[in-house]
Amino acid sequence: GLPSLAALYPGTARYFFEYPEDIQLYGISFNTEIGATGISVQGEVSYRNDVPLQIDDIELLVAGLTPSNPALGNLGLINPAWNGVSMTQLGAQGFNSYVQGYRNFDVIQPQLTVTKLFGPTLGASQWVLVGEVGATAVPDLPDKDEMRFDGPGTVLSGNAFAPLALASNGHPGHFESPDAFADDFSWGYRLAARIDYMDVYGGVNISPAIAFAHDVDGNTPLPLGNFLQDRKTVTLGVTATYQNSWQGSIKYTEYLGNESHNFMHDRDFLSAMVQYSF
Repeated sequence: GLPSLAALYPGTARYFFEYPEDIQLYGISFNTEIGATGISVQGEVSYRNDVPLQIDDIELLVAGLTPSNPALGNLGLINPAWNGVSMTQLGAQGFNSYVQGYRNFDVIQPQLTVTKLFGPTLGASQWVLVGEVGATAVPDLPDKDEMRFDGPGTVLSGNAFAPLALASNGHPGHFESPDAFADDFSWGYRLAARIDYMDVYGGVNISPAIAFAHDVDGNTPLPLGNFLQDRKTVTLGVTATYQNSWQGSIKYTEYLGNESHNFMHDRDFLSAMVQYSF
């Protein structure tokens, strides 16, 4: 016989991109120097009003399937012991319905940078050290048991029932931990150092450098994605300049930490560059 309308429904589902408007940005910044210490301090605080933050995509996918499979909206239809439990935090949807994939929230981002310039030291013409700490706060973001917002690398459902309800042979434990989803507060720091050796040989200047980034705690909601808890990046490099015209550099970057959600963890790379200015 002919298939039912419910069976045909999944083939009619569509997704599309939305570009929300009227996002307001306000900010304040400062910079100062601390006496003759060679230390400069810069900072800023930005406030964004009604920023669209992405709901976890698995929640959207399952919500879009509930009209053709009502059990996804109430697992009690599969097992009475699960009555009232939904596979999606967005709840059951009707046919021909629009499922909004984002919610608007105010976002606050503070950032502080300290730069220290050293004079001639240990044969170098100068040393430069830079440290920066930043954070992203979303004060009104709901708890994860109310609504899960997208974090980097969350490819599985955050619902503990998902492995049992979505597969004929369930695999308990194959779901995202709550810690993987977006948090209302996340922060990290960056450190960088450069040493300049001037006129090392025949007008050639050499500048070795190192940079380290560490996302300490919390996952920033997407699409902001500023921080992913325990993600680290290390970059080592050296730049050579000849008579302020020719410049060449070679750098190596390594990605570390949170390998289950840091999709860059296996993409370490070496880069080289040569340029001429006139």
